[in-house]
Parts: sequence; C-alpha cells; structure tokens
Amino acid sequence: MFSKKTQFVSISFLSIFLASCSFHTKPFTEEDRQKKVLSDREKIREHTPRPTKPITFYEALARGIKYNLDHRVKTLEEAYALNLSNIADWDMLPPITTSAGYSRRSNVLASNSQSVATGQQSLETSTSTDNNRRLFDLGVLWNVLDFGTAYFTARQKSDEAKIAQLRRQKVLQNMAFDIRNAYWRAVTAELLLKEVDQVIDLGYGALKNARRLEKERIQPLPISLNYQKIILDAISKLFKQRRELAMAKAELASLMNLEPGTQFEVETIHKKKLNLPEINISVDALENIALLHRPEVWEEDYNKRISKNEIYKLYTSFFPGINLEARRNYDSNSFLYNQSWTDFSAKLGLNLFKMLATPTRLRAERQKGSVISTRRLALSMAILTQIHLSLERYSIAKKEYVFSKQIDRVNTKIASISKSKVQAELEDNLKLIEDKASEIVGRVRRYASYTEVQNAYGRLINSLGVNPFPMIITEDLDEMTRLIESHLSKTELRLDEQSLLSFTVNTNTAS
Repeated sequence: MFSKKTQFVSISFLSIFLASCSFHTKPFTEEDRQKKVLSDREKIREHTPRPTKPITFYEALARGIKYNLDHRVKTLEEAYALNLSNIADWDMLPPITTSAGYSRRSNVLASNSQSVATGQQSLETSTSTDNNRRLFDLGVLWNVLDFGTAYFTARQKSDEAKIAQLRRQKVLQNMAFDIRNAYWRAVTAELLLKEVDQVIDLGYGALKNARRLEKERIQPLPISLNYQKIILDAISKLFKQRRELAMAKAELASLMNLEPGTQFEVETIHKKKLNLPEINISVDALENIALLHRPEVWEEDYNKRISKNEIYKLYTSFFPGINLEARRNYDSNSFLYNQSWTDFSAKLGLNLFKMLATPTRLRAERQKGSVISTRRLALSMAILTQIHLSLERYSIAKKEYVFSKQIDRVNTKIASISKSKVQAELEDNLKLIEDKASEIVGRVRRYASYTEVQNAYGRLINSLGVNPFPMIITEDLDEMTRLIESHLSKTELRLDEQSLLSFTVNTNTAS
C-alpha cells in the first residue's frame, strides 16, 4: 500500500498534468490591439524626425537609409543570419555535460540473494546503498561524424549570412532608385502644383461665366456650349496632371518613413539648372561591371556553394559514427570502495536506412546544383538585357526632354501673347485659359520628361549593381547627407570608369 504522503504527491502531479493538457491561451482583446496600434504609431514617430527645411535629393537618400522600414528589416535579418553563423561555429565543439543531485529514500534499499544451483537464499537481507546520497558527474561526448556535419553546416550558415548582406544591399539599391524617381516628381509638384490650381480656379470662373451667358441667352447656344467644352477639356487635362503631382510627395514620404500626412517641402531647382548626366563608358565595360557586382549573381554563387556543402554532408552518411566519451563521476555512497572514478568509452554506430537513402538524396542535391547554375546563366542574360534597355531608355528620355523644352518655350510665348491681348481687350478669357492650360501642361510635361531622364539614369545605375551609398553610416542625419552627396556628386554629372571606381570598391568591400 502507498502511504498517504505518496498518494498526495501523485494526485498533485496528476492534477497539474491534466491542467496543462487542457490549458488554452486567451485571444487578444480589442483593447490589446488598440494599445498595440498606439504603440506602433508612437514608434514610427519617435524614430523619424520631421523635416525642418526643404529636403534635398541627398537628404532624401539619407533619410531612406536611416529610417526606411524595409531597409531596417533587411538589416535585422542580416544581423540574425550572422548570429546563426556564430552559433553554428559553436556546434562544432564537443558537448560538455555536467549534473549534480541529491537522492533520499524513505526506506532502506535492501535485497536478498538466491543460489542458482539450489534455489535457496544464500545471504541474509543486506544493503549497499545509503538512504541519503550526493551525486555529481562531468563528461565530454564527441561524435566524429557529428563534427564533420557541423563543420559543413557552419560553412553553409556563413554563406547564408553573406546572402542576407547581399539582399540588404539590393534593398538599398532599389530604394535609391525609388527615391530618385519619387523625389524628382515631388520637385515638379512643388514647383507647379500651385500654378495648376490657379489655372483650374481660373477655368472654373470662366465656366461659371459661360453658364451664366447660356442661361441669359446672351450668346447662341452652340457657341456657348462649345465655349464650355473647351474650358472643360482644359480643366480635365489639368486635373490629370494634378493627380499625378499630388501623389508624388506622398510616395516620397513613404520611402523616407514619414508618417502619412506629414507636411514637408523639397528643394526646388530652376529649370536652367536641370543637368543631364553624361555617359562616357562603353557598353562592354557596363556589362562587365554589372555581371561582377550584381547582388543577385553573387547570391546564386553562394547558393551553389551551400549546395556543394550539402553534398559533402551527405557523403558523411556513408561512414560509421564514432562516439568517444569521457566522464568523471562522484557518489557519496559510503558503501562504495571508490566514491569518485572516471569512465572512458568508445562506440561505433551506423544508420543503415539513412545510408541506403543517401544516393537518392545525392542525386536530388546534384540536380539542385544544376538548377542553380542554369538560373545563374539566365540571370546573367537578363542583366545584359537590362543594361541595353536602360541605355536605350535613357537615350530616348533625353531626346523627349529636349523636345519638351521646345514645346514649353512655344507654349510660354503663346500664353504671354494671349495675356497681353486680353489685357488690351483684343481677346476674351477663353483663349487665355486655353493657352494658359496648354502652358501649364507643357511645363509639367517638361519636368516630367526630366523626371523620366533621372528615372532612366537611376535604372541604369541600379542595373549595374553598384552600391549607391557610402560604407560609413552615421547617426547624424546632416553628416550622412554630406557623405552621400560627396559619394554621388561625380556620378550625378558624368558616368565613366573613374566615377564608378568608388562605387565598385564600395561594393566589393560590402560583398
């Protein structure tokens, strides 16, 4: 029979076990979610300072690298992959285990002995164990096969950390391209949005007057309706341009991790200072730079090496595992002749089913390596195509910009003549509104054409795979802006082998 104390302990453990099996977590309440939302919004505000002056292109890039959440995620993923690589290095060491304990019995551990020949009890009831004992052991266990597997795993984790670094670099490149595009569109909005609104208001005033004339039948109905149609067409064109301009600053704010609705200004540039970068480098040189520095190509190389190390790990399955163990023990049992002693052991083992499955797994891993190699070739071909398309797009964008400048110049003169005639009462407001709308639309297209030039140029830089940012990232935003401006100032005016030198060195260091 069990004692009452033993029964009580058994029932207590059983109750705890049953309670743990039936335990369910509580769902988040609406109040919990609301607190989390407020916390997230507060974190967004505290990490991103509000602009206090017009933002330059270089400051926009600096804000992107410091505050953009996508870049922050990739930075944390890179740090996590690096930590996993460091952990894998520790896995190569043999495990050292230790334990200490105390043992107490409620009664004596006694036993009898029986003769095998006669079946009679040969000795009186005796014990060789103290009721209270202290135990301790310290041991080292080393599996030679596990060490080989851990070695190749550590190499794989190291390559995975490098892949995480390359992915962060690619996020930076894409972010620089997106910021360039959004920034120049925001510059256009900063320059022309007020003028667009003024002309729209002027059009609404003329439309109201035209409807009054129609109602009072001062003009023939066809003339009045045609008058309104011309005004509505002009306003429609302006609204289309306004919609595109209004979204530009919101997109730029998102890339800089500014909270939606934050008011800020971008530094405007006079149209005479809109420089067109020159490209003085051969296509072959651009292709070589792209194939040498694109992060995607490097990533496939690391994937191929990871696959090779996986094959090496599979080869170890053909070898038996050798377990070597050494352990130091202590037992306070007073009946022991030696209360402390050392054990040594060596064992040989082999997983037969794993060994039989290894050839199939090897074939699959070799096929994976072939897929990676072919994918790398396809990627290289796509990169070469991107270089040619980027150059062609840039050439076309430059021509369109030159053409849009001529249209803008003509529209400006026509609008100026119409304004003079209206002031001299030689023409009505209809012609002025129509010409003014054409002038604004032409000016928007001019700046939009320049934005497309910058977009095409940024796409070319992005297709080269070079790092658009300096290696040093400082906490001070102004200092970071100055570093980026110094780093990019040469390539913003001219793209040649000399200006790309700092980029390629920077990329090599990062890789």
